[in-house]
Amino acid sequence: MLNVKVNLKRLALIGRDEEILWADGPNIKYLFLKSIFNISLIGIFIMIAFTMIAFFLILLMAIFEMSVKDLWDSFIYPIITLKKIPQNSSFYYFITDLYPYIIAMTISFVIIYLMNTIFYFLYHNNKFIITNKGIYIFRGIETVIHKTFKQIRYISISYNFFDRLLKVGNITFSEDIAEDEVNNNQHILPTYTIYSINDYMFAYQLIKKLQNKAAKN
Repeated sequence: MLNVKVNLKRLALIGRDEEILWADGPNIKYLFLKSIFNISLIGIFIMIAFTMIAFFLILLMAIFEMSVKDLWDSFIYPIITLKKIPQNSSFYYFITDLYPYIIAMTISFVIIYLMNTIFYFLYHNNKFIITNKGIYIFRGIETVIHKTFKQIRYISISYNFFDRLLKVGNITFSEDIAEDEVNNNQHILPTYTIYSINDYMFAYQLIKKLQNKAAKN
């Protein structure tokens, strides 16, 4: 069941004696929305924006020897209420001179945000392949994760509110390691995720079936 095109370079990494049973990638609409509304990225930009605004206001107070009340009356309140700043003040000319820099800084922020959004989209637009012998995760440009079904220990399905809205789900599985290492807390089980896929239930049942089959052999 192939829901996504697999290029020849990636196919060459799959064993010749393996048969591709399922291939897919993240739901493009969902991944696009996650790329735009990346909470971590938005949080960083908000923090930077608030820091720069605070620095700018402190700078104004220092240059014009203004109190907090003066700053509120002559700058913050007019902006909030959409009233014009008095044009007969040096403060007005100072703000006017700053406009090109403010616009340039705003454009720079938008460009940086868009570049990060595109990078996030490309990096997370992975491809997932299930063969009769294992699972392949192609991440980014060259990263390839391959686990046989004998290496898989636990497998589970997860989805959040937004996943449910777009009818996608995530499959998480962990790599099997020796029992004595687990008991001695020497290792944390490595986990991998096949995320934001449409037919997650089919893929989950397929992995479970092949995992059980591999365990009996």
